[in-house]
Amino acid sequence: MNLYDFYGDEALTDLRNRMRADFPKNFTTQKAELGITLEELEKLAGGGLEGDLNDIKILEDGTLAYKGQLRVLVHIKDVNMFNESYGLPKYHLSYCQTLQDQQSRNKYHERYVFTHNEDGVFNLRLIRGRDNIEDKTAPLDVCKFCLENLAWNNYKIYGGSKTEKESIFKGFNLKDFFIKYPKDILSVLPKHHEKVAPINQYPQNWKQIREKVLRTRGLKCERCSCTSNSSSDFDVHHKNSVQYDVSDSNLIILCVPCHEKEHGHYQGRNTSFG
Repeated sequence: MNLYDFYGDEALTDLRNRMRADFPKNFTTQKAELGITLEELEKLAGGGLEGDLNDIKILEDGTLAYKGQLRVLVHIKDVNMFNESYGLPKYHLSYCQTLQDQQSRNKYHERYVFTHNEDGVFNLRLIRGRDNIEDKTAPLDVCKFCLENLAWNNYKIYGGSKTEKESIFKGFNLKDFFIKYPKDILSVLPKHHEKVAPINQYPQNWKQIREKVLRTRGLKCERCSCTSNSSSDFDVHHKNSVQYDVSDSNLIILCVPCHEKEHGHYQGRNTSFG
C-alpha cells in the first residue's frame, strides 16, 4: 500500500513555515523487537530453547530475559567427555562473573539453552567425538557467582560461615527464584505513575490480615517447613516488597530466621524454636 506523501502537503508545509519548524532531514528506523512465538514459549517451558547469549537481554536487576520479555535460566549444552568422565556445567540466573568472562573472551556465541522450567533438570549433549554424540538430561547446580550477584539470602562466595553458605546453596529453589523474579517481565511493570503511586505502607487492618493468614494456613514456615505453637515465631512476608499489596498470592508465612535471611539482616528476636 502507498502511504500519503506528507512532504508534499501544501497545508502542512505552510503550517511548518509559519511555526518556523525545521524540515526533518535524517530519519532512523528501529527494528521492532519481535514477540515470542508459541513454539518458543513451549520450548522455554519444556526442554529449552537453543541460542547464543546475544539473544538475551540483561535486566536492571541483573537477571536474564529472552527477547527482553521472559526471564530465563541459561546453561551451556555441549559437554565434552574424556575417558568417559566429564564435568557438568552450572546454570545461570544472572549476568554473573562467569558470563562476563565468557563475553570478554568472545565466547558469547557458544550454544546455550534458555529455559524457565522449574524442575532443575536440564538438556545436555555429551560429546565423545565427532560421530559419538548423546543427548542427555541431568540435574545441574546453580552458579554460585549468580547467587552472590543477586545477593540471594545474602550469599557470598568468600568470607562468612562455610556451613551457612552451603545451606543457602543447597537450599536454593527455582520456585522461590521465580516468585521473587517473575518469568513474565511485562506482568511486573509499574502499575502507577510516580506522582499518583500509593504510599508503600501497611494497610490499617494489617494486624487482622496477618492473623487471618496465620489462622487459615497454619503456623508453619512456607520456606523451611518448621512449625511452632506460637504465632510470634512467624511473620507474614510480602513477596514483591509492596506493603500495601495484601493479595493472597503476594503473602507468604516465614519463620523469623527465614524472614531475616530474606531481608539480609538480623533482628535479634527470640523464638521458641528448639
